[in-house]
Amino acid sequence: MSWSTPTADRLEVQAAVTTTALPGALHFLESLPRDRWAVVTSGVTVLAQARLRAAGLPTPPVLITADEVSHGKPAPDGYRMAAEKLGFAPAGTVVFEDSTAGAKAGAAAGATVIGVGQRGLATDATIVVRDLRGLTWHDGVLSLAAADLLRC
Repeated sequence: MSWSTPTADRLEVQAAVTTTALPGALHFLESLPRDRWAVVTSGVTVLAQARLRAAGLPTPPVLITADEVSHGKPAPDGYRMAAEKLGFAPAGTVVFEDSTAGAKAGAAAGATVIGVGQRGLATDATIVVRDLRGLTWHDGVLSLAAADLLRC
């Protein structure tokens, strides 16, 4: 069941201008190879694009939204579709999530899930980072060595 309506979607898109990026997000995304990351969201496409634009973040090479999946989070459909479009098995991917439903979806897809922020502590993620500062990607390896870990 979807709670989304055209009016609710329009209001969310209008409010999207207040969206800010998570600390470290832009730097981390810029360190990733362009063809190696995706955004999976429960929002509709126009809302996801508005939030990314407002936050000053690049458009991902793969964007999976509520418009594209039959079953949203906590179902694994979105993460499985993103992995497939990127050319990876879900087990070879990492999901950064701040919601319980999203973390469950990532785990059900077979991905490694890293919780983000205080909300990430409410998930079953083994590792939770405060934000994306200190995360690095180099030669195909994700390092959390300099990250502010809330749970490890």
